[in-house]
Amino acid sequence: MFFKIHGQIQYDIIGNEMPLTDITKTSIIIDTSKIVLQSVDVSSRTPEQIADDLYGNPQYFWTILLINNIIDPFIDWHMMEDQLYEYCIRIYGSEENMLKIKYFEDTISDEIITGDESTRYFEMMENDEPLPEHIMYVTFYDYEKIINEKKKIINVIPPSSITRFVEDTKAILRGK
Repeated sequence: MFFKIHGQIQYDIIGNEMPLTDITKTSIIIDTSKIVLQSVDVSSRTPEQIADDLYGNPQYFWTILLINNIIDPFIDWHMMEDQLYEYCIRIYGSEENMLKIKYFEDTISDEIITGDESTRYFEMMENDEPLPEHIMYVTFYDYEKIINEKKKIINVIPPSSITRFVEDTKAILRGK
């Protein structure tokens, strides 16, 4: 539905001309400061499922992606634990790498520790010395989990406003 507005171009893929959606001619910036949004917990649902639950139409998934500035739903959308694990293996190359320490954090001040102090904590761990009670380490996997958890709550257009939003967005894309 969303991409029908864009038109098509012929694209050469390994010697074969293929019609593809031309997303290069039209782009929009949505000023969400003028829209009253509501928050939704993704709870392992896809954008299509949320659109169907909220609007009774899974094809409105694009409104959810647009409002949340999600470019690649495979990476930018909240992942289930097994998906996150596989994603981290792809990024870091192995479980061993993803379980390495990314940084240290002071749990009292929530400050990320850098510089000489961080070096000292790395040395303490290498020597099997206990870290101070208020210092914790965060692995690359822990870091990815923190980022992923922030993606769990998204914004959506309230159901009462979705029709108007879709019509206005289509008008903008058509240049009207």
